[in-house]
Amino acid sequence: MNLLMNPKMKESEKPKVEIQKQRCDRARMEFEVLRRCGTSPFVVHMLACDVDANNLRCRFLLEHCDLGDLTRLMSRALRTNSEAAAARRAAAAEKASEETDEQEEKKNLHKRTPRDFICFSEHAVRFVAAHALEALAVLHRKGFVYRDMKPENLLVRANGHVVLCDFDLSCPISNERKYRPVSDDGEVGFVGILEYLAPEVIRKKPHTPSSDIYQVGVLMYELFVGRSPFRSWGAERTFHMIQNVDIEYPADLVPLPSEALVNATSSTAGAPSLCHRNTWSRCGGEEGSIDAVFASCPFLNDVDVGPLRGGDLLARTDIPWELRSLIQ
Repeated sequence: MNLLMNPKMKESEKPKVEIQKQRCDRARMEFEVLRRCGTSPFVVHMLACDVDANNLRCRFLLEHCDLGDLTRLMSRALRTNSEAAAARRAAAAEKASEETDEQEEKKNLHKRTPRDFICFSEHAVRFVAAHALEALAVLHRKGFVYRDMKPENLLVRANGHVVLCDFDLSCPISNERKYRPVSDDGEVGFVGILEYLAPEVIRKKPHTPSSDIYQVGVLMYELFVGRSPFRSWGAERTFHMIQNVDIEYPADLVPLPSEALVNATSSTAGAPSLCHRNTWSRCGGEEGSIDAVFASCPFLNDVDVGPLRGGDLLARTDIPWELRSLIQ
């Protein structure tokens, strides 16, 4: 006896099939990136891969990075620095012997607590950004764009060095648009974190190596301040800020960012920067050359820092204190 499937049942199961297919495509892409780029010291190493074709599953065995991802380390740094800033404010208030009359107390109740602390030092920002750019250089040479830069995707090894992971949103540079989500009405969507999207991607242009470099600039800002420059209450507001609002650092940070860091992450600077809205004015140019980024960005070429490329970067022993304090 033939049993006919209810048409409604077919409709309800179709999205599940599409979701499974999408997951398989992403797993295949991650495997391909890890296979071709995983020998780099700046990319997490794949130790084994198990494919379950019947259940449409793919399992990766990756190297263990003892210090975890940067998000956990940033949370710890923010907590430590905020406590130090509170103690500093309390000591200053006691030393100044501020007025204690009723009117002054009432006024202080509505006074905003200053954001007078940072997350990571500039040395740590420079150190992490150099590792992220080196990892992107490997992907770009192999013909991939990354598209998903964020602190959660940067792992820290036991020796304090940083590696890039999570490549399921990566895709070939030459065929990027094929790997972007498309709605039923043909509208092309976005992949990755909204606050990290480059202006040209919001305008529905392809995500290029230059767009990856833009995301590293946003990462640098977040590592220093503790939040992204475009955090907002909704997607539309976030998109508006990315395309129209200049990147600015809070005025009460202690310490304030150096001029080199401000220029490196500016969205409208006269000199090339990582976060410039115009791709031709961005470090690395429209082609997104990582070599050009290191050559044109003063923040990454500080004469007091020394070489920050390849083996010279891996051989460095001046690990930032934010990472060094966790190394046993």
